Amino acid sequence: MNSRPSVALVSRSNASGGGASRIAEELGEWLLAAGSHAVHYCASPVGPLKSFQAQLFPSGLAGKLSRATHRLTRRFGLNELIPSEFYGTLSGVLGEFDVVHFHDLNAAISPLTLKLSSRKKRVVFTAHDCSCFTGGCIYPLQCESYLKSCGNCPQLPALGARFDLTAVNLRINRWLARQESIQYVFPSKWLREKASRSLQFSRNAEVIPNGFWYAGYDFRSKAVARRELGIRDERKVILVAAHYLADPRKGVAFALAAIQAVKDLEPLVIFVGNPPSDLEVRMPGICFWLAGFVSDKRKLGSIYSASDVFLFPSLEDNLPIMVQEAMAAGTPVVGFAVGGVPEMVEDRRTGWLCAPADQSALNQNLREALTSEDLPGFGVSAQADVRERFSVDDFGRKHLELYEEMGK
Repeated sequence: MNSRPSVALVSRSNASGGGASRIAEELGEWLLAAGSHAVHYCASPVGPLKSFQAQLFPSGLAGKLSRATHRLTRRFGLNELIPSEFYGTLSGVLGEFDVVHFHDLNAAISPLTLKLSSRKKRVVFTAHDCSCFTGGCIYPLQCESYLKSCGNCPQLPALGARFDLTAVNLRINRWLARQESIQYVFPSKWLREKASRSLQFSRNAEVIPNGFWYAGYDFRSKAVARRELGIRDERKVILVAAHYLADPRKGVAFALAAIQAVKDLEPLVIFVGNPPSDLEVRMPGICFWLAGFVSDKRKLGSIYSASDVFLFPSLEDNLPIMVQEAMAAGTPVVGFAVGGVPEMVEDRRTGWLCAPADQSALNQNLREALTSEDLPGFGVSAQADVRERFSVDDFGRKHLELYEEMGK
């Protein structure tokens, strides 16, 4: 008889639908390989589901009504207030599981579903962004209204809400954190600390860094990757990547200015992600490739491997998978010391970090990295750190230990 806890994983999507959902999917695969029974329920999957995955919302009219309910409450400013997915699906399958582990609730799952599930089962909630302790924004940036009571939200247009009910959403989030039956997990110390300034946890919030899953990447040596992509060995190659390169939070404007500052080195710049419409105008005299959004891990592995540095000037981030990808490929990171990035990149050993929004320091660090004779050594150290500090086996074991501890 299997003594390992059986786990229902619940997230907005599957791996193709975003980083947090990818972590949920990979955790499910690890649990299955470790001998646990696990099913991953996806609210809005992208592409085909794997054998251990299932739709969170029921099919037919019931599923359409559930999704419409969430859209309607969000439109009026209350984030997924009605727990339609609990009554539609989860309540009928909870008997199969010991633990229900939720990921990325934002725009998909009601916080009340966690409370209802916790009446019957152990509940874990991994927060992958800031929406669990704000009035709804994923990253508040310079706004600190969430520390007291949200309102007059500067991000309201982006949230797509007709009414500013961010203060109500914040009160719901604070109520949820006080529930003794819900265990919070954060991937970075930074995110836990930031959440702790807004929430009062009844259970000690845990930090479990995301493990890095190597499957599918096929990282190469720089020489082999460059031959594959047709890049000369002596060329300086800068990689800039984000899902949406026009997102101001990703700091691409800082990256473009830093690239102009090293124009004399004649770098080749590779952009991965959905580009801003005016990118070519903003890159005068710079040779660049626009790869677009790349989902194929093998191609991503070649691009990361072929690059000398990964220029990542994000202004706020949790524990970015892209940084892990670059480090796993042996490509040092140049960026700002924000969010969970300093928990991944060690300045002057596995990359170069500087104060947030310090353009002059970013320019200097990019030049130093591209001209450093020890750049390959930085890459080797980065690869070692990913293997030692972000092992997917450690990630899985820590979750199993948490599940089992909750059952005592």
